[in-house]
Amino acid sequence: MLFDTLVTMGGLQLNAVLGLSYNWLGKGACSIAAVLFVTFGPLQRAEVGFCMPIRWRGAYLWVLLGLMVFAVMFAPDLQVGAESFGYQLTMPGIAEELTYRGILLALLLRIYGNDARAMWLAALVTSVAFACIHDLDFHGKRIICPPGPFAFHFAMGMFFAWIRLSTGSLLMPILAHNLYNTAAEMGGLWRLAAGQVAARAASARAVWAVSARPITPVPRGWPSNDRPSARVEVTDY
Repeated sequence: MLFDTLVTMGGLQLNAVLGLSYNWLGKGACSIAAVLFVTFGPLQRAEVGFCMPIRWRGAYLWVLLGLMVFAVMFAPDLQVGAESFGYQLTMPGIAEELTYRGILLALLLRIYGNDARAMWLAALVTSVAFACIHDLDFHGKRIICPPGPFAFHFAMGMFFAWIRLSTGSLLMPILAHNLYNTAAEMGGLWRLAAGQVAARAASARAVWAVSARPITPVPRGWPSNDRPSARVEVTDY
């Protein structure tokens, strides 16, 4: 993820060339660097989770379903569009899971061991790092970290780490991560459509209220509210 940040800060963005709105180059370069590290580095592929799931629990499906419902209803609106759907369906889960639940988790387990206590500690550290990269912001000498989003991303990091350690594979956390992001995108699209329908309904109600208002005849010479009248002309009826 540091590589991703350096690429972003260095301005080596594919956006300028192709007119894209998302950090495809940063996430792609981060993913390639992670794969190269696993291929030529000290870690074994099974340690990082480069294998098929060896265990499965039905609880994963229910927790993921709850996260997706939450994303549809309450997640912040994302930029809706074809590029956004493609990006959220692929890049964040691949790059971030390779980094946090893949390489970083495997390195921590090498340091702490493979017992239950070491797994919990490694999951906590990776989840804190995952939340920091999403919510920690620097404004001059001030550090801003909203507690609500930080707690949410920390909980998501723990959930993804739980899937990774339980299944022994990165495949399931990558799928869960991308499915959550895509659900958030669909929620933004749904809220956008609902807002447009509500706005049209409100506009229609306003037009109906104006058109249905009874028209009161105004006698000749009555002063108009639309323009100043210097003299009132009285007419006998």
